Amino acid sequence: MLVRLLKKECKVYEMEELPAHPNSVFVRDTAIVTPCGYIKGEDEIGKQKGEEEWMASFLQSLGMEK
Repeated sequence: MLVRLLKKECKVYEMEELPAHPNSVFVRDTAIVTPCGYIKGEDEIGKQKGEEEWMASFLQSLGMEK
């Protein structure tokens, strides 16, 4: 999948997992990224609580707006 994205000239960012949150790097669960910015997800079940703020902080560090 990474090769396909790079061929389409997509920007791909790698980041470390959030401590105590295995598999926390699945962006689609915590945010949806659009050409105009991102939409922060919310975890109603509590299994991924905290990941949405962590992802929002990362996306903002890239200059993306909410």
